[in-house]
Amino acid sequence: TNSGAVANVTVTFTSYNGIAQAAQNFKAPLILRGISSAGKEWNTVMAIQNTNSGAVANVTVTFTPDPAVGLGNAHVATNAIAAGGVWYLRQQDQTELGAPFFGSAVIESADQDVAVVVNSGTSDGAGLIAYPTFISGSAEVFLPGAMKNIPSLGDNYFTSLTIVNMGTDPVDVEVEYQALSGTVGSPYTVSVDTSKTIDQRTDANISSATFMGAIKLTASG
Repeated sequence: TNSGAVANVTVTFTSYNGIAQAAQNFKAPLILRGISSAGKEWNTVMAIQNTNSGAVANVTVTFTPDPAVGLGNAHVATNAIAAGGVWYLRQQDQTELGAPFFGSAVIESADQDVAVVVNSGTSDGAGLIAYPTFISGSAEVFLPGAMKNIPSLGDNYFTSLTIVNMGTDPVDVEVEYQALSGTVGSPYTVSVDTSKTIDQRTDANISSATFMGAIKLTASG
């Protein structure tokens, strides 16, 4: 993502890796509706493409609120996507999700392979993020750029992470902070049923006012 200012107007760009492998089941770990952060309101938009140019794809999207955050309603949306077509699901328009909504989604196609991307933006257009969705998970994940209250160009920057359980049974995940600067505690374990969000601003494992470093996640069970 790149951002610049032209004639006092902020222009924000976003990018994502293309979907290398279409499939019939995807997980989207971060879905937002009406989430306020840093004085802005964030909403996501999901784009689901039917990669079969000769047949309709019958798609079901199951939205689940993050139980640790407790914002929003569970909801199921369905659609028959025309051959080669795209279904745009704008969470801002999905009143069934409640306001605000913070959670994840599972995308399932009953018959054709699909490709799924999620974009998120602010109400004023000043912020954009995007990510491809996931077919499978990993027992070990490295996150090289984590931070808490790092000042830059007049703003403070922070990260948060969302862990989505790709299986059907709860899983234990060890969270290990690797500090470049700041003070952190020993690795600790969280239990993840469907999803779990950890905000580096409020995680008690980071005891210093600021932090910059990496995070290693290791799943077991």
